[in-house]
Amino acid sequence: MLPICLALSLWTPAAEPIAPTALAQDGFLNNLTGDAPWHTLRWQWFQAEASLGDPDGYIFDGAMPLNENLYGYGNWGFFSEDGLDYDLLTFGVGYHDNVAALEDVFEEAEWFARGGFQNVSAVGFQESGFEIAGGLRAILAERIEAELTVGYRETFDADFFGSIRGEYELSRNVALTARFEVAEDEILGLGFRFYPTQG
Repeated sequence: MLPICLALSLWTPAAEPIAPTALAQDGFLNNLTGDAPWHTLRWQWFQAEASLGDPDGYIFDGAMPLNENLYGYGNWGFFSEDGLDYDLLTFGVGYHDNVAALEDVFEEAEWFARGGFQNVSAVGFQESGFEIAGGLRAILAERIEAELTVGYRETFDADFFGSIRGEYELSRNVALTARFEVAEDEILGLGFRFYPTQG
């Protein structure tokens, strides 16, 4: 159902970075270098097409490394439909590692897996559940990162989902992000990713 689908707006980040590569001539870092992807904050506006209506809202999410391969993540979302407001909270842990077999295809690539707790609440209503997911992140070209995710969540009804996200790096600290998810409902999200300056 819709509130569950919104949990994926989190756009999974993962933990510590892939080994740094050389800076581009204009001084920008590739998205998977440094520790940028793993110390991440995102803001996203989303619009959903759902059997319950066409709600829209905002999601804030972030991640930080716990060690070389583990990361923690979380998000908070707000969405509204016909005057009814909901809050969505998700937090959990994940694991990531390089994909050596794809080194000849992509500049850099990683697989990841994550699992987390979810809670959806509104006035007089609350429901808790979980999600598990995994996928692949890769650098497609200079400044362009893509991520493919598949998973399962159970907060209201059991629901399998798939999503694709693309990001275009504007500077060392800011990237445009877009995501499309298909489950029982369809969700389109647009926003920004922020990460700290790398030394």
